[in-house]
Amino acid sequence: MATFVSTWLVAAPPAAAWAVLTATQQWPQWWPGFTRVVQVRAGDDGGVGQRIHLTLNVGYRLRFGTEIVAVQPGQWARARVVGDLRGTGIWAARPVRGGTEMTIFWDVQVQRVWMRALAPVAGGLFAAAHARVMAAGERGLRQELTTREPTGNG
Repeated sequence: MATFVSTWLVAAPPAAAWAVLTATQQWPQWWPGFTRVVQVRAGDDGGVGQRIHLTLNVGYRLRFGTEIVAVQPGQWARARVVGDLRGTGIWAARPVRGGTEMTIFWDVQVQRVWMRALAPVAGGLFAAAHARVMAAGERGLRQELTTREPTGNG
């Protein structure tokens, strides 16, 4: 398993940041790399049970799905990850001075044969691709939040 932790700081209240992040079908509009996000099952009122299929281009294509298995709306969500990646993802939001700190935790293993074969020697390249897509996501989220109306929540 590979573990990745990213921390994003955005100048918006947690409710606003959470609203953008949970509108997953909109990710390709503001998050470079994501080319397709499709909800295949809605979750309950809090989001538990929601399933989405994602296609990500990071120089190579990854297709994977997530299913929300636990959530505290506006604060954190945990997802099971399946497909080209398998494992767990956790998103957490907390208020900080000037906005929101988002922590994104991935504990995943690649499933594609060629990636598994190259992982011992190309693990650094995979980690760099992850870092690039996450940095692009942080920039995209910041930009997206500046184009939205303030919610006044937070």
